[in-house]
Amino acid sequence: MNFARHRLIPADRIPPMPLSLKGVGRYHASAGWEENNDGIYRPHCGIFWCRSGNAAFVIGNRKYTLEAEQAVYYYPFEAHKIYGISSSFDYFWMTFDGIDAAGVLGMFQYPREPFHAGPPPEEMFRRAYESLEGLTDAARYLGGALVYRILSLAGSPADMQKEKSKETHLVTRFKQIVAEEAGNRELNLMNIAERLQCHRTTLTRLVKKELGIVPAQYLNHVRLQNALELLENSNLTAAEIGEICGFATPEYFSRKFKQLTGEPPRRFRNH
Repeated sequence: MNFARHRLIPADRIPPMPLSLKGVGRYHASAGWEENNDGIYRPHCGIFWCRSGNAAFVIGNRKYTLEAEQAVYYYPFEAHKIYGISSSFDYFWMTFDGIDAAGVLGMFQYPREPFHAGPPPEEMFRRAYESLEGLTDAARYLGGALVYRILSLAGSPADMQKEKSKETHLVTRFKQIVAEEAGNRELNLMNIAERLQCHRTTLTRLVKKELGIVPAQYLNHVRLQNALELLENSNLTAAEIGEICGFATPEYFSRKFKQLTGEPPRRFRNH
């Protein structure tokens, strides 16, 4: 199902932030379809993430083939062209700007040619789409956070050098599930392992090997990072933030937060 939404707030009314979501969508194209942008009026970054099919993608004078589970990106004012090759081409797209958009994108050190990124995080793209409906600063901060999460889910140079094995795929899916559903307090190692159809001890071993920490620690880390963003950029109480981020009780949230930062949640308020 196609969807698309663009930011309606003028750039000069957006609070300063490293990343700001500008537009996001999903599109099904067919052979012969094309999109051609000379980049002159495009002061933003963008990413295309293919779900199925393939298309030709031109950046500057370089031509590539973008295939299923691959992503490709462009920088501000960079000319690019894409046109469908297969009978059906299904992809997600996202544009973003901000005070350091190009710097953040470059930080990931992704290759300029299309690279393996795994299945697109469809729920994350949908949440980004929904965030553009809001007109508040809080909605803009949420959109910026989702841009970063989507970019981070595309992988890293070290990940891309590894063989696309079943073990690597399991860890990738584990990270995607946590990124998309960390706010669900029922999410834990047991039900994630069941969904991935592997034993919890196997998943624990693979996650520890790939990420250096066990699944429960990774889940708590993501929840605490989400909580920190809300503490800094929202008016919600600490108890409300703990609940939104998936912690069972306010006391448990405060204890885990202090273990990580050495300070109680209230000390991280910026207003």
